[in-house]
Amino acid sequence: MVIDLDHFFDYFKSEGIKLDLHDFFYRCENFWIKKFYLLLHSYELLFFLLLYIYLTPSYPLTLGILLGFSQHLLLDQIFNGAKPLGYFLIYRWWKGFSGEDVFNWNNLP
Repeated sequence: MVIDLDHFFDYFKSEGIKLDLHDFFYRCENFWIKKFYLLLHSYELLFFLLLYIYLTPSYPLTLGILLGFSQHLLLDQIFNGAKPLGYFLIYRWWKGFSGEDVFNWNNLP
């Protein structure tokens, strides 16, 4: 999914530009990346998408993007151990994009 491309930005920002998918998945799944920008994972973008749909003619593709995006955010919120405000870009910025302040790493399985 396109929304997950922002994980590469976080990885490259942390580790430099290297194309090692094994290392990428290992570091992401084990929270070895300490700063999470997750620029596409934000409720603010959902708000702007809703506003766009409200102000323009609704097309099935746009509605599908809205549903997929909102579902993705909701499931990430539930299963990735994010704190209640963790998927708000403004909150992450306020917390310095610190993974410790965004995720409940101690409560993950």
